[in-house]
Parts: sequence; structure tokens; C-alpha cells
Amino acid sequence: MRITHQMMTRDYLKRMNTNLSNLTRSNDKLNSNRAFNKAYENVADASKALKVRKLISDNERYQTSIRDAQGRVKAAEDGIRSVNSLLITAKDRMVEGLNGTMHESDRQKIAAELGKAQEEVLQIMNMTYSDKYLYNASGNANAKQPFKVEADGMLYYNGSKVDALMKDPLTGQPSNYVSGQGYEPIQWDEKNYVDIGFGYKLTGDLKVDANTAFSDTFSGIQSFGYGKNADGVPLNAHSLLGQMVTHLEANNIEGMEKDLNAISDSMEFLLTSITEVGARYSSLESTMGRLESEYVNLADTQNSLEGVDLAEEIIYNKDYEMSWLVTLQLGSKILPQTLFDFIR
Repeated sequence: MRITHQMMTRDYLKRMNTNLSNLTRSNDKLNSNRAFNKAYENVADASKALKVRKLISDNERYQTSIRDAQGRVKAAEDGIRSVNSLLITAKDRMVEGLNGTMHESDRQKIAAELGKAQEEVLQIMNMTYSDKYLYNASGNANAKQPFKVEADGMLYYNGSKVDALMKDPLTGQPSNYVSGQGYEPIQWDEKNYVDIGFGYKLTGDLKVDANTAFSDTFSGIQSFGYGKNADGVPLNAHSLLGQMVTHLEANNIEGMEKDLNAISDSMEFLLTSITEVGARYSSLESTMGRLESEYVNLADTQNSLEGVDLAEEIIYNKDYEMSWLVTLQLGSKILPQTLFDFIR
């Protein structure tokens, strides 16, 4: 078979295009640090990489949700702790007020101080976080202010009189007691759930399965107390402070003694809430730690599928570059000089 000049030229151009294509792809890999840029270049790894990318995206979304929830839980805990500190101070001031030698005018000063504390407690109970009332039962951004002092001077929570609420012995939930009818449940702890990677699921009645999500809502009456003790003293922090102010102003020693004894009962609500909120925060921290570890593993997997081995690719790149240069040199012996100069 006779090899013509045209055949040599065609074969040379084919090899030249191949070497240039190899060098170009290698340069692209080094510049982008990716093993491939189109799925068709490596279908198997591209398919796996898409799944890993989805997992990474979900992981990042879960971490964002957890950070938001952590901020909300931390704010809730800080609010409860602040009220607890106010009650501790009020307890100390009541002990001073019960001193038999204290002048009535001094008790009036203590009453004024505790009145300010009562106002601060109401502000805390109605505090917001990200435009949502922190201690509202529903956690709804459009929900109304949960705690209100109505015209009768009594404290209400979502329309229910706080001091009149009682614990239903059957359910253990705060309820209104109606003579002759029994206990009537109230809206006090309507959960709002956040997907943080527990496998978010719905039950048969289209409600969120509590075991598959995180609740970022807090019940105001469960946090700050409700009802009265055996002596008829309010257990809610705001109501208790209000009664303490009344007894101090009236110089009612007997009432002041009952108020002082009720402070510990009132603080039980707060301490229980602090423990519960702290446990929820710890759960978020452990979940965040797990997600961060998973993210590192997923990132490594993604890099192994899509990333390029720089050391290896640099060697290939130099080899492709050398092949391209050799191809250009050979061209001077095959192609007309003017065409070779054009290509070079």
C-alpha cells in the first residue's frame, strides 16, 4: 500500500488535535480542580456525585435550622433565668420587709422596687425572637401577645386567666375548672416543629411525628407558672410579685409571710423549665456535632468523586504539553512551511 502525502497530513492533523484536546482538558482540570465538568465525561461518578451533593445540601439546611433553633432556645433560657433572678432578689427584699423594726415607708420603697420587677417580668414573658413571641403556645409569627393584664387587673394567657388555672389530675395539663362540668383544656402548648435531620415524618392524621423533628416553641404558663398554692397565693411569677407589692403597701405581715413561702413554689416552675430547656439545647448541640462530622465525610466523598489529584494531573499535563510540542516540531517535516507557521 502506498502512503501518500495526503494520508500523512490527515493522520498528523488527527494526532495533533488529539494532543491539543488532551492538553486543553488537563488545563481545565487544573484550573477548576475538578475531574470532569460534564456528566457525560464520567457518568458513573457524576451520578454518585449528584446524590452526594443532595446530601450536602440537606446537611447545610439542617445546620442552618439548628443554629436558628439554638438562638431561640438560648433566648428562652435567658428569659427564664432572668425571671428566676428577679424572684431571688424579691425573696431577699421580702425577708427585709418582714423585719419587725422596718419602718412602713421603707416597705413602700420595697413595694415600688418589686413593682418595677413585676413590669420587667411581663416584658420578658412577652419577649419576641425573630418576630415571634418566644413564650406563645403556637409559635406562630402572627400570634397575638400571649400575656395580658386585662381591665380586671388579672393576668391572662391567650385568653385564660392564669391564676384560675388548675392542673387536670388525669392529664396533668393546665386547665380551666368549671363547677359541675370538670376540667376544660386550654391552648397552652401547641408545638411548632423544625426539621433538623431526624427523618421528618407525618402521622396518619397529618401531624408531625414528634420523634422526627425538633420543637422550638415554649409554653408561657409552663415556664412561668400558673394557678395558686394551698394558701391561695399565685404561683405565676408576675402575679406573685403583684400580690407581694399589694401586701407590702398594706403593711400586711401575714400576707407577706405567705408570699415569701410561695416564692419557692413559684421558682419550681422556673427551675424545671430551665432544666428542660437546657436538655433541648444539649440535644441540638449533639445533633450539630453529628451533622458537622457527616458534612466533613460527605465533602471528602464529593472530592474523591469530582476532585482531581493535582500531583497526578500535573504529571499528565506536562506529558500532554510535551506531546503537543513534539507534534508541532514534526509538523515542519510534513506540512508546508507556510501552513506550519500559521499553526504555530
